[in-house]
Amino acid sequence: MALHKVNTLLGVCFVYFLVCSPKAYADASTVVNLDASASMATELDGGTRLIAAKQAVMNVLNETVQSEPSQPFGFISFYDGCWVDVMVKPRPLESVLDDIRGRVSNIQTREFGHTPIAKSLEIAGKLLEQDGGKIILVSDGQESCQEHRDLCELAEHLDQINIDFEIHLVGLALSPDQEDALRCIPQATGGTFVSVNRADDLISAVGFVATDAGSDVQDRCYDNRGGLLHWWCEK
Repeated sequence: MALHKVNTLLGVCFVYFLVCSPKAYADASTVVNLDASASMATELDGGTRLIAAKQAVMNVLNETVQSEPSQPFGFISFYDGCWVDVMVKPRPLESVLDDIRGRVSNIQTREFGHTPIAKSLEIAGKLLEQDGGKIILVSDGQESCQEHRDLCELAEHLDQINIDFEIHLVGLALSPDQEDALRCIPQATGGTFVSVNRADDLISAVGFVATDAGSDVQDRCYDNRGGLLHWWCEK
């Protein structure tokens, strides 16, 4: 398992951590795990963090249903009050597309600021324990409901009990301390960690981990002539 740190500066600092893994996901499920806590209402590039995250999820849905309509897809949201809502359990995307779209569109942030990351990962992991798959976690904060819970140990445990399992984490406007607290989650499962600060970067990064995560870094970042395929791969 190798961890690659890639930095670029496009108006803001974009920090990318990559963990490579040979795991494959031909028909495995994808569960999107979306943070809707109060901080996601923070203004971002003319909208809010939540608006950008919702657009990122919508783009993934639209692209996936065109290329792999039978791909099992599920959707979870977590928010204040340490509440986790399993909105759609993994099923072929073509059969749940309208349901997920509607639920994503209707998500609103709540009043308080708790972020139940551990609980949401446990629930998402349980949804995938039979057939494996990947979790795409999108959040702008760190665990605040079970503050003494070791997220690194939790991720390692989930990886051990699930077959062909990865967690990919896209963090938005994270502090260095928050990055340090969250990076081990995808690292423990062979997943990808991306930290962004702009709405466009968030949308691109969620699409990247949804479609390309799990393949070799050379295939993901460079063409056969060594040219960059994704600008955030620039060293």
